[in-house]
Amino acid sequence: MGVRGAGVSVGPRGAYVHVGAGGVRYSQRIGAATRQGRSRPAVPRPVPAPVMAPAVEHAPAIEFEDSTSDALLDQIRRKARAQPLMPLAIGIGVVGLIAYGCLWSAVNAEPARSIALVVGVLGLGSLPWVSWLDRRRCQLLIHYQLDPLGTRVQDALDRLFGEFAQARAIWTVQNEQLVGDLKSGGGLVAVGRRPVHLGTGTPSFLATNARVGVLKLDDAALSFFPDRVLLFRGRDVHGLRYADLMIESGTIDILEEGSVPHDAHVVGTTWRFARKDGGPDLRFNNNRQIPIARYGTLNLWSDAGLQLRLHLSAEGSAAAAARSLREVQDAVRRIEARPAGPERLEALPSLDHDPPPLLAPIRGAVRGLFAFLSFRWLTGLPEWSAPAVWGVLAALAPAALIVRFARGSLAGDLALGAALAVTAACVARLAIDHTRRVRERKALASAAAQARFRAAVALEIKRGPLDDLRLADLLAASNASRSDAHTVGEEILADLAARFLRDGVITPQEQAILDTLTRALEIDPGRAQSVLSRARAARDQAAVAPPPGGRATTDDEARMLERLKAWAQSPPGRGGRS
Repeated sequence: MGVRGAGVSVGPRGAYVHVGAGGVRYSQRIGAATRQGRSRPAVPRPVPAPVMAPAVEHAPAIEFEDSTSDALLDQIRRKARAQPLMPLAIGIGVVGLIAYGCLWSAVNAEPARSIALVVGVLGLGSLPWVSWLDRRRCQLLIHYQLDPLGTRVQDALDRLFGEFAQARAIWTVQNEQLVGDLKSGGGLVAVGRRPVHLGTGTPSFLATNARVGVLKLDDAALSFFPDRVLLFRGRDVHGLRYADLMIESGTIDILEEGSVPHDAHVVGTTWRFARKDGGPDLRFNNNRQIPIARYGTLNLWSDAGLQLRLHLSAEGSAAAAARSLREVQDAVRRIEARPAGPERLEALPSLDHDPPPLLAPIRGAVRGLFAFLSFRWLTGLPEWSAPAVWGVLAALAPAALIVRFARGSLAGDLALGAALAVTAACVARLAIDHTRRVRERKALASAAAQARFRAAVALEIKRGPLDDLRLADLLAASNASRSDAHTVGEEILADLAARFLRDGVITPQEQAILDTLTRALEIDPGRAQSVLSRARAARDQAAVAPPPGGRATTDDEARMLERLKAWAQSPPGRGGRS
């Protein structure tokens, strides 16, 4: 595409683009047999020497011709200019239903009324099929395959838009006009300034797996693809190679008559109407001080006609964005200069896998019904409105029951059934929420009890010998259940076993500590043996590939381990180990 050696095979639905060493090397023609090969490299165009853009005035808008032309760009243009069928189908359906409504009370209009109803139902009912046809006709799929060199381009583009995002405001400027005399407090004022909005993604007629950043201007969008820059204006598409892009960054002081962004650097102030000595001109009643803001400037231009001057509120973001763009250019040059490696087959996804929506309307209706009855949309409402909404939903069934007995029609029966279904869904959702809240409270209470039990164990080990540990006393002190105590006991046992196994062997003294803790905390011997086996397996696995970190040891646990080590080294007898 936009780099030397770029050759792709474009089909009616899309193209595969491999950005990497040697340019674009892999492609597949959609609807035909997969083929692989390298296109004939194009003769590189000479990059013109940078020409300094005018400092005060320049071209009024971004208008440029293509610096490159190939089959894929032509296909993008055709997709952009294709007329979708969706508006026509919607128009036919709406007109049919409106005609049916107008003929509802007309006399002797039964055939016309039936025809209008059929036209309206068929028009709206065909929307899934029409949407599928529009995707087939009007959407182009571009699948990028990036090798390590191509990934550098994508990463540099990500950094570029990360720098753009650092600035709270970005403008495109037609020119800067000098107002007054610099000695008397005058300065530059941005003329024809328009805000620039950042975005991601592609137009509706393009779909790609690449991360595409977009500068959204007044009536155009400048999209940065991994291989080139594309300008979208209405149904017109133009392309620009990164190698043909010339970049210049700097700073500029602007008399800011509007609001100053928070990240802008205000270097001074001046008067709106100033005397020659810089003071306020008292002849004007509405005279006020104007801040002088220093903005970063980023100028992008090319011989193809691009003239884009950007002001960034954060002056450092412009220079950083220019560096990121030069990194993109450097990565593209390396891609063009690096010889292609050996040809290798790659599994490419199928861009044609888009079956027609045989059951799409039914699936969509069922999915929407379940989404409504799950009441997840309530989470988006303000908190104060939730009780009122629940009350209205719960009142639907009694209201429908009253209507049913008052009128006794088929519509009343249907309304009653729908209201009962909504009420049942309300009750089910409330029950599910209640169960979840109870489970969360139990989990929080269990976590608090386990923390208290762990602290009680550490305190008892600090106070006295390990042989004096009693599970009943620990449970009374921590107000924890036996299941929580066993969970914490197994964690302590596993932690000790992992530390004892650091040298690969558990000594008899260390085994005595583990056995004593097992008895004191009344851990089942089988469970204790299982904990020890898992610790040995984890140690063997860590010897091959050490895991990145683990659970942090608290101060209480560290003191407890030191106490246990001292107990293990103490001589048998009173106050020591047995």
